[in-house]
Amino acid sequence: MKPGMRAILLSATLPALTGCYEQRIVKDSFGEYRTLARESERGEHTDAQGKPSGGGGEAGGDLAEFNPAGQTSIWAIPLESFDGDEQQRRALRLIYRLQRDRNVPDLWQRTEQGKTIVYRGHYVSADAGDAQSDLRQTRMIELDGIRPYQDVEVKRINFVPQAARSQLDLKRYAGQDLYTLQVGAYDDQFKGDPRKAAEDAAEELRKEGELAFYYHGPNMSVVTIGLWDYETAWSREVGVQDRYSEVVLKTQQQHPDNQLNGKPIWQKEGGQTPEKQGSFLVHVPK
Repeated sequence: MKPGMRAILLSATLPALTGCYEQRIVKDSFGEYRTLARESERGEHTDAQGKPSGGGGEAGGDLAEFNPAGQTSIWAIPLESFDGDEQQRRALRLIYRLQRDRNVPDLWQRTEQGKTIVYRGHYVSADAGDAQSDLRQTRMIELDGIRPYQDVEVKRINFVPQAARSQLDLKRYAGQDLYTLQVGAYDDQFKGDPRKAAEDAAEELRKEGELAFYYHGPNMSVVTIGLWDYETAWSREVGVQDRYSEVVLKTQQQHPDNQLNGKPIWQKEGGQTPEKQGSFLVHVPK
């Protein structure tokens, strides 16, 4: 570990999924992520909807700002448009709700002209069989006793190729009160450009189907996976400290390490055997 990088102290682990464990962050690793983990006594976010069950909200392509390499347009079903403050967070909430309550797959969001729009599907044309099948199903969706999407249509979506990298920048979600899993960092000890290395790592993870991001801080650039609101990222239990949700634990199981400059960070406490530093939740900075 680089001497100038403060160690992250971790509490006891909690078995939750086979081969997976939870890590609690007690101390942050660098300045711009000042609030990395939520303490149990903080009683906020009571207006949020409950944590989704099943596969909804897991890290992957579903929440990505879809921008396919080599394509200038696709067809999709626009569901809702959000503007104003916290528009991306509100869009994510809708995605989680549709996944959780109605098992709607293939949901994604995109920012267009200052608004965030939630879409369903990626189709080669409006008349494609899967497009028409999904359209009929979408029009039948009921929320709060009504069918809010009964008039939706399959629309053509155009892309601007040069905007692809900016969509991986975690700063686009600043101030949305969201969480993400840190899996790597690059600093001035990296043999190369640490900023580009983080961007390349996030882009490679996107190609593998992960919802990956990079974040450039004053002293290092980090790589993260996933994007969740508090109620999705954490599991509350009466009388005990909040713990990572099953959605986060599953993502952590697939990406267990937090690396520095592409290599594991080895740490030990007292006389214990050195262990690799694990991936951990961070609060997207404001």
